[in-house]
Amino acid sequence: MAYTEIKNVSFSRRLKDSIKGVFFGILLFAVSFPLLYWNEGRAVRRADGLKEGGKAVVTVSADKVDSQYEGFLVHTTGQAKSEKALEDKDFSLFAKDALRLERKVEMFLWKETKSEKRRKKVGGGEEITTTYSYDRVWSQELIDSRRFKERGHDNPTSMPYRSRISNDLNATLGAFRLGELVTHLTAWEPFPVSEGEFEPPSVSPTEVMPELDGNTVEEDSSLNLEEEEVTEDTDKLDPFANKEKARADRRRREEAQARRRAYEESLRQQEAERRQALQAEKEREYNLAVQRREIEKTVRQQKLSHLKPHNGGYYQGKNPDSPEVGDVRISFAVVKEQPVSLLGRQQGDGFVPYTVGDTDIYRIESGEKTADEMFGQMEAENAQTTWILRGVGFFVMFIGLVSIFQPFVVVADVIPLFGNLLNKGVGLFSFLLAAPLTLATIAVGWFAARPLISVGLAAGALVFVFLAFKAGRKKR
Repeated sequence: MAYTEIKNVSFSRRLKDSIKGVFFGILLFAVSFPLLYWNEGRAVRRADGLKEGGKAVVTVSADKVDSQYEGFLVHTTGQAKSEKALEDKDFSLFAKDALRLERKVEMFLWKETKSEKRRKKVGGGEEITTTYSYDRVWSQELIDSRRFKERGHDNPTSMPYRSRISNDLNATLGAFRLGELVTHLTAWEPFPVSEGEFEPPSVSPTEVMPELDGNTVEEDSSLNLEEEEVTEDTDKLDPFANKEKARADRRRREEAQARRRAYEESLRQQEAERRQALQAEKEREYNLAVQRREIEKTVRQQKLSHLKPHNGGYYQGKNPDSPEVGDVRISFAVVKEQPVSLLGRQQGDGFVPYTVGDTDIYRIESGEKTADEMFGQMEAENAQTTWILRGVGFFVMFIGLVSIFQPFVVVADVIPLFGNLLNKGVGLFSFLLAAPLTLATIAVGWFAARPLISVGLAAGALVFVFLAFKAGRKKR
C-alpha cells in the first residue's frame, strides 16, 4: 500500500532555499573544526588514562574483601551470583539464579515509510515525487498513526503492558557486591514462562523440616539426671558379716537407677509431645502456604486468561500465525549467573569508577579475562570511537562545503545537464578540500602529545591540497 504526492518547486524558491542553506553550511563547516580537535584530545587523554590504569591495576581474589586495597584500581574474576529470585509481578513470574530479567512487549502496528525522488526541469525548477508506503511491523513503542499522510492506517493508542528490565542490584561476586555494574551484563538468553511459573513445592513437610521428623528426635543431654552415687569401701566390707548391708546398698542403687530412668522417660515423653505439637503447627502452616500458592496460581491464570502461550511467552490476539494490528506478543529473557571479570576502584565491599584525569575505568565483562585483555579491549574501543568521530567530523565539514556552494548548482540547473555536472564537481571539490582540512585539524590536535604522528598527518594533508589544486587547474 502506498500513497504518492507530487510537488513542483520553482527556480526562485530553490535559489532562495539554497541561499538560506549557505548559512547552515557555514555553521556546519565552523563546527567541524572544534569537533575534530576535541576528538583528538579526547582520544589522547583516554589512551593515556588507560595506559596509566594498566600500570596501577592490582589483581585480587574475590573470595574476601582485603582492606589494604581500599581505593585501589582492582581487577578480579569469579562467578556472579544472584541474591534472590527476580520477579515480574504482572505475570507472577519468578526467575531463579538470574542477574537480570527482561520482559519484551511488542505490538503489531502500522508504520509509515517516506521516500523522495527529485527530477530537475528545464528552467531551474524541480519536481519532487514523495511516496508514503505502509507496512505492518512488530514494535516495542507505539507509533502515532495520526501523523500519517494517508488515513485508514489506524494504530492503538495504548499498550496493555510495557517492556521492562528487572536487575538484581544485590548480586555478588564472591565477597563483593556488584551493585549497578550488573546492568552492564548483556548475555541475554530466552526464558520460557514455564520455567518461571510460581508452583507450590512438591516435597513433604518432613522433607522441608527434617528436624521435625518423629524418628529423628535428638536426646537433650541436659535432661539426664546424674546417677545417684552410693559410696562404699569394698575393701573394708566383710562379705560374711555385712551381707545384709551389701544387699541393702544394692537395692538402693537399683531403686535410684529405676527412678532416674522413669524421670528421663517422663521428660523424653514431654519433649516428644512438644515436638509433635510443633510439627503439627508447622504442617498446618505448610498446608496454608500450599493453599495460598494455589490461590495465587488460580488468580494469575484468571488474570492472564486472555493471553495464549506462544513460543515460550504469551500472545494476545486471535492467531499468532496471522497477526492483526493491535495484537501483542510478550517474551522474556534472562542474564543468568555466570563467570565475570571486573575493573574498578575498590570501595568497601563494592566498586566505583576509578578516575585517571578525565578517564573513568569501571567495567564488567562476561567470562574470565585477565586485566591485560580487558585493557586491550578498552583501547580497541577507544580507537574505534576515535575513527567514528573523525568520520563524523569529516562528513559535517563535507556537507557544510556542499551547502555553501549549492546556490551555484541551482543556477546551473537552468540547464539540467550543466547542473548535474557542476553538482558532481562541487562534490569532488568539497571532498578534496574537506580531506586535507580534516587531516590538518587532526594533526594540530595530536601535535602536543604525538609530534611525529602530527607531522605525518600534515604531510598527508599537503598531498590532498596538491590533488585539489591539480583538479582545479584541469577544470580551468
